[in-house]
Amino acid sequence: MKRSVFVLVSAVYALFCTAMLFGIPRNRYEWMLEDPAMRTDGMTFCTLPIDHGVDARVESFAYLIPLLVVAVVLSVRRRKPHWLLWVGLVLAVLWGVRFLVLTPSCPTR
Repeated sequence: MKRSVFVLVSAVYALFCTAMLFGIPRNRYEWMLEDPAMRTDGMTFCTLPIDHGVDARVESFAYLIPLLVVAVVLSVRRRKPHWLLWVGLVLAVLWGVRFLVLTPSCPTR
């Protein structure tokens, strides 16, 4: 019973992390790219206003930290990789792809 509750909570939290990873915009003004009037004016990701809020990379990675900490602790206690560690590593790779690989390069910023 205790194990199944942990598995369920872990799976729900991993899904929550995935939703936050892809739900948080890289720039809070990204909605402007969907506006047809602004698109006809030549609006691109690099011409969006600068977002002075919390960086989306930091915010989305902060959700992954509890999952990664629990996964590392469980792996150390078992002395072999816990399945949650693999889930955390996959989410960390997805984070890297979204915020490091697929981020547009803006030379003026």
